[in-house]
Amino acid sequence: MLFDNRSLLFAARGSVPFACALFAYLIFSCSPCNAADILQILGATHVLGFEGSDLAGSMEKGMLLSQKGGALISGGVIGQALSLGPGEYVALDARKLVNSPAGTIEFWVRPHWAPDEYNSHTFISFSWADGLGGYFSVSKGWWEPTYSLQTFYIHNNEKSLDIYRQLLYANSESGNCQWTHFACVWNMAEPRFIRFYVNGFKVDELTAPLPNADYPVSGPLFLGTDMGCPAYSEGRYADSDFDEIASFNRALTDDEVLSIYDAQNPNPALYPPVGSNGFALETRAIFDEGTGWMTEQGAQETIRRIKAAGFNVYVPCVWHGAGTRYPSALAPAEPGLNLTGVDPLARLIGIAHQNGIKVHPWFTVTLREIGFYPEFFGPGTPPSAFDVQRPGFRKFIAGVIANVAGRYDVDGINLDYLRTMGFCSCSYCQKAYSETMGCSLSKNISEASAGDGLPPSLQLWVDQGVELLVEEISSQIKSIKPGLCLSVDAHPVPSPDAEGQQPVPWTNGGLIDLVFDMDYDDPPDFENHNLMRAQFNDPARFIELLANCVEGAGNAVYPVSTDVVSLWVDHARRRWGDGFGLYLYSMLSDAQISALGKKLHKAPAIPGNCCLGSAIPTRTDINLNTLH
Repeated sequence: MLFDNRSLLFAARGSVPFACALFAYLIFSCSPCNAADILQILGATHVLGFEGSDLAGSMEKGMLLSQKGGALISGGVIGQALSLGPGEYVALDARKLVNSPAGTIEFWVRPHWAPDEYNSHTFISFSWADGLGGYFSVSKGWWEPTYSLQTFYIHNNEKSLDIYRQLLYANSESGNCQWTHFACVWNMAEPRFIRFYVNGFKVDELTAPLPNADYPVSGPLFLGTDMGCPAYSEGRYADSDFDEIASFNRALTDDEVLSIYDAQNPNPALYPPVGSNGFALETRAIFDEGTGWMTEQGAQETIRRIKAAGFNVYVPCVWHGAGTRYPSALAPAEPGLNLTGVDPLARLIGIAHQNGIKVHPWFTVTLREIGFYPEFFGPGTPPSAFDVQRPGFRKFIAGVIANVAGRYDVDGINLDYLRTMGFCSCSYCQKAYSETMGCSLSKNISEASAGDGLPPSLQLWVDQGVELLVEEISSQIKSIKPGLCLSVDAHPVPSPDAEGQQPVPWTNGGLIDLVFDMDYDDPPDFENHNLMRAQFNDPARFIELLANCVEGAGNAVYPVSTDVVSLWVDHARRRWGDGFGLYLYSMLSDAQISALGKKLHKAPAIPGNCCLGSAIPTRTDINLNTLH
């Protein structure tokens, strides 16, 4: 049966439950839906879309109170947008846009400034008539310099109602100019809360008990400046583009905020494309830090479960800083493991391959959990670390890793702890540093503690030490199996890494094939991932590694709720379309398996970005409950 969407939209106004059901029908049945319609469906009281020949004419009568500069431009989220440069602002009637008992203000921003700029930029501000000088503000940076990189939703500063998240914005200077969606949600009736959303996801919240902050607004709502705050600072201008500003007289739910982002997002969803043979090219990796796979029954059960969840790459840890978890003539076995008889790694690989799952053994390269190989560390080496500056260690660990690549039918090798784990001040490093850099290692380490980045010589020292290790591993592996996928676990950010991790130049230079972005925040730092993708020559070689667990009191680890894990995975798949990894197998619950399996089995996939050049197999029916 066909429906006229316009008629349904008209009928839906004023009926929130019906509207939500209607939106689900429109989106999930793939019916046409204008991105602007979602705001009407959810009951927006006011929408500023900036469509018109002049600013005043682009909004309802009386909304615009005053302006300084500003221009309507093309290329908005939908149609036109408002561009405000340095010192420019627009004053709007806050009484129309703000409902103090409960409400939502959401909008899109596209900054003009550098991603890691330390200057503050206020997007929205207005004051409350609370007799205390309280104000509302959404601003990148506040209380400088400590919080310069945080983005704040300050609901009422006098009531200590402020939440924030560190964000690095993508803009034209980063080569990744994109819009960012914000939503500020509040409820001053019981239960009181304020919530801050970035690109559809709740990044911070305050919940009951909270003080009452139900006060009328005072004065205009300013776009582009903090002139709405008593603590006005002339330098805090937005210098950004704005679009699709909407307000609601109620607190939107998590799903409703996400639905606005999804419907209006100018960057279309990038679910991995499915070929004519029914297969998608998508890495779906699961990391296993434990040893359950080392028995035949454990290997069978592990592969059965990850296959049911839809994963196609298994990353079992075979070296965790205490020896091997497979028989080796190059290194001792991990204490407590019996490696006589059948080779557990060879057996695991056979079972996995019979079920269409690729295996990438995982090595924690510089981690040292026991006191073996004393020639590779000394007094002053960071605790639980091997010394990457020692050529002997680099050659040894590269040989151990390359031996696995050569002996076993593996599909890749995964490298973790590819970093210094701190500053080594042992006698060997002191002497080598003096000879190589011509200055004092101890002095440079003390200078690094100031927190302003490392001295150039020290930064070069740690970078070179780790890169030499990567070169040694890469060289040995590629001489044995040139096409083998070599991946690394890291979390790159724009600033230099104090422990020598440089996954971007390693990958762009051909040393590494794939980087798993260890994004274990709750929620994940999707914006940093998006920003860093632009630095890779091939962004498909940089994929999210999400955590399905969180650390609680006493270092206890707990599973993340199934709905949340499913939401994060779905976001990564839609937004970038080339895959994801999940850490950790031991936290993979049956409920998570069921939820992920329903999504991922819609189209079986081969890991195209970590098995480059491999042929897509002919699709076959797979019995998920049977292993061979």
